[in-house]
Amino acid sequence: FDAVINYISSLGFGSDDLTEFEQYWDNAEVCHIIGKDITRFHCVMWPAMLKSAGVKIPDSVFGHGFIYHRGEKMSKSLGNVVSPLDIVDRFGPDPLRFFLLREVVYGNDGDFTYDRFIDRYNSDLANDLGNLVSRTISMIHKYLGGKFTIPDSESSVLKKRSKVLIKQSKIDLKKDFPKLKDEWENCINEFQLSNACNETWDYIRKANRYIEQQAPWKLAKDPDKKDELIGILYDLASAICGISILLYPYMPSSCEKIWKAFGNKGSLSEFSFDMLGERCDISAPIGVEIENIGALFPRIEEEKTVAEETKKPDALEEKSDDEGIITFEDFLKLDIRIGTVKQAEKIEGSKKLLRLRIDDGMGGRQVIAGIAEHFEPEDLVGKQVAFVANLKPRKMMGEYSQGMVLAAEDSGKFSILMPSAGVSPGAKVS
Repeated sequence: FDAVINYISSLGFGSDDLTEFEQYWDNAEVCHIIGKDITRFHCVMWPAMLKSAGVKIPDSVFGHGFIYHRGEKMSKSLGNVVSPLDIVDRFGPDPLRFFLLREVVYGNDGDFTYDRFIDRYNSDLANDLGNLVSRTISMIHKYLGGKFTIPDSESSVLKKRSKVLIKQSKIDLKKDFPKLKDEWENCINEFQLSNACNETWDYIRKANRYIEQQAPWKLAKDPDKKDELIGILYDLASAICGISILLYPYMPSSCEKIWKAFGNKGSLSEFSFDMLGERCDISAPIGVEIENIGALFPRIEEEKTVAEETKKPDALEEKSDDEGIITFEDFLKLDIRIGTVKQAEKIEGSKKLLRLRIDDGMGGRQVIAGIAEHFEPEDLVGKQVAFVANLKPRKMMGEYSQGMVLAAEDSGKFSILMPSAGVSPGAKVS
């Protein structure tokens, strides 16, 4: 009950200085964005509290959904918790922000899988946006020396768009941008964050098609087509600047990098969307060196990822002194226990890994085992296995592994170590 008071007490309500309270509550359109499980507090109790105190109630309350993993609620006991910080450490925050905002319809429950994240990253970020930016910058450097300059010709398409060019291309990127801006703004106002992103991506793909249709590499071979070449590349650069504005709320770091690469001054964080105005006259700066920023989103090679993720932990590869001889104290550090496999299934995108849910007598855990080439999942269910219980948890193909199943290898064949008679889950091997 008293927790929600922070919404106004943090703005100075109840103090002598009501400046922020008046600015951000009394004189503002207030929207609460909350989890769907606490709407009762925000839609019933909180408005009643405000009304009794004579304070304006929020204009709207938006209850968003939850993020699941492979259709299941994330749970530590199931071992299927995906930490966003693990993904951020590897790929940066922007790709994860983009995935959640594009993939999940805002307000609905969403589902995260590592495979879907990689597919979305490679198709949308690496292929579409990343390719558009890198190709455009590369051609500006190759054909124009790295910056735009206005030719002496009064007929330059930088000064006046060629009607012939527009007719040939059937795409006028600058003319299309006002329509995109309006559609994007309408989606945002209705909290349709994924739809706004979809509209922007349609425009990105149109810009990529524009490159293929106009084939600047062919125009570059004809000196008489220099004006047309400049006009096409300038339209592409201006379109990319506009795209960086629209995508800034989704991917602030990446869009800031794009914005500055084209020579724009100031930060996108200071750029007001209203500055676009009715004309949407976004244009790339002229006479400024374009920075070659390389690949913004390098493709994630899945085969390489599988190899990296299935690599054995360094801790097990290191050999101690005395040619691998360990002391009894070293052996006692290993906590080897017996558990019962309750569920087993293959991991999408991997030929080697199985996801095992093990009853360990301590609430259960998930173990990722590289044995898919030797065992069918259904053959393991109900079996008891020996596993290292105190192995440091790690990520494998986006899955959280809380141990290691022990097996013996003989001429390429694997045999899982099992007790000769049934024992209680969690029994310690000594």
